[in-house]
This record gives sequence, C-alpha cells and structure tokens, in this order.
Amino acid sequence: MVNLTEKICVVCNKVYYRKRKEALTSKYCSRACQAIGKRGRTFTERTCESCGKTFSVLPSQLNHRHVRYCSTQCSADAKKNRPTETCLHCGEQFLGFKSRKRNYCSRVCYLAHHKAPLIKKTCPVCRKEFEVVASYADRYTVCSLECRRAETVYVTCKRCGKLFTGKRHQNLSYCSEACRRPPRLISCATCGKRFRVTPGSTIKYCSRRCFRSFRGETSLEAQVREAIESLNIPFKQEFHISRYRVDFAFPGRGLILEVDGAYWHRDQAKDARRSKALEELGWRVVRINENEITEAANLATLLGDKFRESLLLESTQAVLPLFQTELSQD
Repeated sequence: MVNLTEKICVVCNKVYYRKRKEALTSKYCSRACQAIGKRGRTFTERTCESCGKTFSVLPSQLNHRHVRYCSTQCSADAKKNRPTETCLHCGEQFLGFKSRKRNYCSRVCYLAHHKAPLIKKTCPVCRKEFEVVASYADRYTVCSLECRRAETVYVTCKRCGKLFTGKRHQNLSYCSEACRRPPRLISCATCGKRFRVTPGSTIKYCSRRCFRSFRGETSLEAQVREAIESLNIPFKQEFHISRYRVDFAFPGRGLILEVDGAYWHRDQAKDARRSKALEELGWRVVRINENEITEAANLATLLGDKFRESLLLESTQAVLPLFQTELSQD
C-alpha cells in the first residue's frame, strides 16, 4: 500500500494527499492553484456538462473541447451516455453530443448531402470501393477507422504489378527481393565468369582474386607475364596454394614462379621459409628478383633457363615442348 502524506494547499487551504517524496516539495493541490500562486493568473468559472459542478479554467481555454468536464471521470461518463443520432445522408447511426445536435456522421457525408463532387476510391486494406469528396481525396485513403487502424495493407508491386500484403509501417514497394533488386548478370573482366550485381553497380570482377589478377600485379609481374605469354606457356596468376598465394603457378608441372621486388622482398629469410613450406606441399619454387629482370637482355630466355634448372633438364630447348605437351593435353 502506498503511504500518503497529508498536505494543505497554500492558495485555497484545501487538504490534499501526496506521496512521501512528492510531499517534500508540493505546495498546491492542483495546477489551477499552482498557476495562481506562481504566476498570479486569473481563472473563469465553468459548469461541467456531465455532473453540473462548477470548476475553474483559464480564459484562453473556454473554447477548448477538453475542458467541458471537471474531471476525466465525468468525461468518460459523458461518452457513455452520449445520445444516438442518425446521419441524414448515409442513414448510419452514430454517437452525438448532449450539448449540440449533429445531422451527419462525418464531413464527407455533409459535403455529399450538399451535392459536393465525389470520386470513387478503393480501400487498400479491405479492397472495398468508397466515395469521397474530391477536395478530400488525398486525405482519405481508407474507407473507415477500422481499416485505418489495421496493420495489414494491400500493396501493388512497382515492378511486376503483383498485389501483395504487408505491414503499414513498413512502406513496402516491391513484392520480393527479385523485384527490389532485379538480377543483372555481367561477365568478369578477368575470368569471363557470369555473376550477379545490383543495378547501378560498377563492379567488373567476380572475386577479389580476379581483381588482383587484373589490377593488382606490379610492373615486374606484368613484364614476367608478358614473357610467359610470349612463350605460349599455360599458367595461373595469383594462384592459391593452401594459405599462400603465389605470383605464377604451373599446376601441370608442379612449378611456382615468384617475382621478388627489391622493396617487398628484403627479408630473404622469410622468403626462404615460404619456399620451404611450398616445397613440403609438393611444389618446386623458382624465384626471380628485380635485378635479374631489369638487367636481362631477353626475359623469356632467362625464364627458360630458370625452368630448366628447376625441372632438371639438359637444355633450355627442352622446356618449351614440355609445357606445350601440357597445353595440348588441356
């Protein structure tokens, strides 16, 4: 049970009760007394339309509908005892007021009874047709208050025209993800694979691997790639092996070619550990550094010598037929 403390209003000397914490600072029994005590406002007497009791209101509130009753209980009782009236236009019964008589249930019926132009609309909730005054066509979107409060609405898809249901607060426009983001297939600029992108996207590659293969190569790797292509040797660039990604791989011969730039490959011990790990996986690792590439008169010949030493061949002329045999098998 809540403990209440008895207090005396400093304006009207009326006895009132407040909670213990509120009683420490409370001086007035109501807002009316608070306005008189703090601001020196004057009030006007008004008679409650429900119980007939006199109560005080501000002069600026005389025309407000919510001050026709002295309390919330009188307001609730007045709503329960409101008279039933019949609309002169549609014939439906509605709750009126004791203080004044109403002939129409709504503004729409009032305007329609006085020959105002009407247009037909379809309720998006119950799909019923209803008439509304032309000047209020934008305001009235549903046929009744029940439909206005309903959560489910019928929406027409902007893309396919299909009618679907949704929640009113979601502001849906499309019936499915396929309509919201229609599939647009493009070809990868590197591997040619067809993949899906969103409308307006500027993506050209199906994966990061293809992006790096096309755009991520250094100038040294570009020179080596052109030399390998001139030899007509099949290869894979930016190839993944376990947790490593190598510059050039020749899977048919188990061969790896790593291009070591002077800046990124200063730690030779790290490169040695990487080569050892790849060799344990069954690959042969060939490395070519920046100085060898820049000083080589013919880079293709240099690569042929590197491949010959790694594959343990007797001559460089035997390297190219070996890879061409692999190309014909593929």
